[in-house]
Amino acid sequence: MAFNVGSAPIGVLARALTGNVFIEKSLAYMNEGDKDGYNAYKHDIRNVLRARSVNPAASVSNTSEKKAFKRSLAVVESFETFDPADYHQYWREYQPEGEFQWEGLPAEVQATLEELFLGTSAEAAEEALTNGDADISLTGLVPQLESPALTNLNGAMPTPLQVVENTTIGYRKSSAATLTTDNIFDEMELLISKQNRAMRKRPGRKFMVSNATADLISQAQRNLQYKGVDITDEGVMRYAGFEIVTNPSFPDDAILLASMTGDFKTDAIQLGTSLSSDFNNLTVDRISNFGREWGMLLTFALDIFLVRPEEVCYRTASVIADEPAVKHKVTFSSADENGTVTATADGVAITSLDTVAEGSDLVFTAVPEATYKVAAWTLNGEVVSGNVTNTLTVENISAPVVVSVAFELA
Repeated sequence: MAFNVGSAPIGVLARALTGNVFIEKSLAYMNEGDKDGYNAYKHDIRNVLRARSVNPAASVSNTSEKKAFKRSLAVVESFETFDPADYHQYWREYQPEGEFQWEGLPAEVQATLEELFLGTSAEAAEEALTNGDADISLTGLVPQLESPALTNLNGAMPTPLQVVENTTIGYRKSSAATLTTDNIFDEMELLISKQNRAMRKRPGRKFMVSNATADLISQAQRNLQYKGVDITDEGVMRYAGFEIVTNPSFPDDAILLASMTGDFKTDAIQLGTSLSSDFNNLTVDRISNFGREWGMLLTFALDIFLVRPEEVCYRTASVIADEPAVKHKVTFSSADENGTVTATADGVAITSLDTVAEGSDLVFTAVPEATYKVAAWTLNGEVVSGNVTNTLTVENISAPVVVSVAFELA
């Protein structure tokens, strides 16, 4: 016996479809799909000025560009069995005699039981949309962000072909270093600095982080009295003017910066859902005519698609498999025999002439001999002005690095 078929989804079914952070916080444009899937459109209108012509249509085509990506919906189900006798406190008042009859219960009682058995379907859907689920053939947002098929633009503008084919990501940093109160703002600043020109024009750019990372940001702000963090009158936390959105399913030590407003034209993310009745179904029926058990089956369909990866900046602690990493040689030495120098890349010790990944943060530490101190640091042939401490930091490297340190009597 089926309910909700042929009408708009209600109750627990509606929540399963829309009760996720992407819909509830308007972070992604939502497409309505059917049994054949849905079209995720990348739509740009780039008006180009030119000299006036006699017949404008004869000399050039439209300046709009639209690419349709045909996507399939992952059809999923959630099924729970129950013995009505175990839950008689919910329904006995309305059916004091005879066998349990689902369709005879008041709507509010049905809703209570639906919530009891299937209420976490929305959380499961949010987890699948965020991190994917191979069992239901759904590739989530994070696996798409970490796809080795995407070429890292490192903040550069994509070519028109790269835009149309979705083959690049605006900026991606893969670092095993754990986010801490000491580096969280540096990592967020890095993502801000790596936005390309097209991304900077998008409205509604936001950070997405896990709940734990949001707590880390709050803690860092309290510890450092950092002025870049503020709370709006609505209670929304922001950094450098960018809203910080928490996704309970988002991985710790990861940060996403992208346009997320629920807008068809500008958003980096689109969703596909089955708001029509092609898949939506909530069925409650007896499992066996000879048994007391009943079954509650919920079916619906959904998908998520990173439609503008070239306008995304992403930091992850995951290793991107088979990604053609760009690496640079790091050379460091002492200019004399009055001390030595060591180095780390993203917190991991390295030796001179090692190659490290682009975007790494380098820290060089001078170790003077007794009675000596640092006289000067030299970075790529230039003296580092004003630094005579024992430490030199070079952040977000994008080219080979050569460092030398000289010592003098203390």
